[in-house]
Amino acid sequence: MTILLVYGLLAIAVSFLCSLLEACLLSLPRGYVEALVERGSRYGRTLRDMKENIDRPLAAILTLNTIAHTVGAAGVGAQAAVVFGSGAVGIASAIMTLLILVASEILPKTLGAVHAKALAIPAAVTIRLMILLCLPLIIPLEWINRLVGYQRHADRLTRAELAANIRMGHASGAMDHREYQIASNLISLSDVHLVDVLTPRTVVFSLPEEMTVGQALAEHDPIRFARIPVYAAAAEQITGYVPRFALDAAHSAGQDARSIKELARPLPVMPEQATVADALETFIRDKHHIALVVDEYGGMSGIVTLEDLFETLVGEEIVDESDAVADMQELARRRKGPIR
Repeated sequence: MTILLVYGLLAIAVSFLCSLLEACLLSLPRGYVEALVERGSRYGRTLRDMKENIDRPLAAILTLNTIAHTVGAAGVGAQAAVVFGSGAVGIASAIMTLLILVASEILPKTLGAVHAKALAIPAAVTIRLMILLCLPLIIPLEWINRLVGYQRHADRLTRAELAANIRMGHASGAMDHREYQIASNLISLSDVHLVDVLTPRTVVFSLPEEMTVGQALAEHDPIRFARIPVYAAAAEQITGYVPRFALDAAHSAGQDARSIKELARPLPVMPEQATVADALETFIRDKHHIALVVDEYGGMSGIVTLEDLFETLVGEEIVDESDAVADMQELARRRKGPIR
């Protein structure tokens, strides 16, 4: 009877441990593992290696689990026949099956999934020992996998999964609303086009290039914009831009007679279907703060600034004390109807 109990309890205990470790390893969030690595935890690096090469730890766990089930079932059946007679083998097998199902499958896998983070470090140590113990069996299995052409593809995080993780982080309270808004907008910058964020041509403030500095400052005092587009014959024929500080500097130097054209700088041009992500990269790389946006025919659609791009990122209009209107696209709609 004692041997029968030893077989049964040992099989259930080993199987319980294997199921617990398997559920813990598979349920452990990749982000939590990376956080352990960033904190300098050697166990974090061990867990990351296991997550990236999941075949070897799973092979060790399943090998020990299978051995426990097989040896336990055979031992319990044999001892049941000795103690209670051959007629008790079926009953013993049924009881053993029920115990394995509940005590070494359902219960430990539930515990491992629910408490994966708390069990992460003990699991890393135990699984590493299991791998060393089962290495003589694992290596031949890996050779067989290579022979049959098995290749494991890296589990890459998709944009949809990243967006879902951000939503879950916000729902769980790990991110406040502002952080959630910025993070969500950040991964969507490649889906937003300049035509959706530009200042429409109908409400663009610009200056004729033949106007003098004195005339510009007299007619438009104060000038609220840091960079003003400059046009030639018509307002849509943008030839460059002039920084406001250049006007102020010329005025301070007594150069009111200078033309705007003399102070103008080249204005980069971007297609309206370019994405905010592309524009932001270009602005930062080339040190631009403003660009002319054109349609597919080369006609002016509007102006986009670095401020417009950051407004898209934060999800709100950035307004200072001198701004009379917060949303220039809305102003264009009120004046002329739809922008397009």
